[in-house]
Formats: sequence, structure tokens, C-alpha cells
Amino acid sequence: MTLFMPGDILFYTGHGTIYDAAIEAVTHSQLVHVAIAISAVQKIEALSGGVMLTPIDNVAAARYWSYVQHVPNYDRLQFSTALNWLQGMRGTLYGWDDAASALIESWGFNLNISDNHFDCSALATEFLMKCGMVFGLYGVTNPHTVTPELLARYLGVT
Repeated sequence: MTLFMPGDILFYTGHGTIYDAAIEAVTHSQLVHVAIAISAVQKIEALSGGVMLTPIDNVAAARYWSYVQHVPNYDRLQFSTALNWLQGMRGTLYGWDDAASALIESWGFNLNISDNHFDCSALATEFLMKCGMVFGLYGVTNPHTVTPELLARYLGVT
């Protein structure tokens, strides 16, 4: 059993839904969802009903990236501010436009139609950016176009 720490990024595979199948087809990956641990037992994630606090099921995460293991000298104040921002996102609407932006980008077009709501991977990417991580090295300037697979690749999970 893995004990997750605040800031850990949890990656999930699909469960056979049409939405999961669409993500798998566009991203060419089995990773279809991302959540952020805020404690050993709770995570925040963007679901179709909005950004929610949910319990962690330790067997469900297919892969994970440990914040404290990969960023040992992190700025505690910046990390705390990012966690507070993340918790403040609870109750906001799901970013359906993020999914559309990622799809459009997968076709080779650079068009962002985001309205500052977040899908799961945009929420995790924005959280990490607020922690001080720089994704510009990977060409990411807009977290709203990041997919679960791309985030996993950027973090060295896949």
C-alpha cells in the first residue's frame, strides 16, 4: 500500500467509458485521468461534475509521481500557496474546453478556447506551475492543452 504525500500526482487508466476511450484514442495512451493528493487519504481532482475533494483508493492509481521525492529542495511557502490555490478550486466547473483545446492541439493547431476552468491534467499542471515547476522546456506555455499522457511524460512517469 502506497502512502501518498501532499502534492503527489496520481495517474489513472480508463474504465471502459466512452469518454475514456476518446481520451485513449486522441492521446494514444491508457492514462486518462490525473488527480493531486492533498493528504495520505484525500485528493483533489477535476471530474465531469467539477473540481472535487475525494478519498484516495490506494489500488486505483496506475502510476504516481512523488513531489517530495522529485523536488527535494522545494520552496515550502510556494508549495503551501499552490496547495491553498488547489483547495480553493473545489466547486469550480470542469474544463470541458480544456479537453477540446487538447484535441485541437493534437491535430496540429495551436488554439486555446479555455475559459479558466480546468480539466484534470490542466489542474495538475497549473498546480505544479504554481509550485514553481517550469514546463517551458517541454514547450508547454498553456496548461489547458496538456493531456494526462503528456504530463506523465514531462514528469518522467512514462
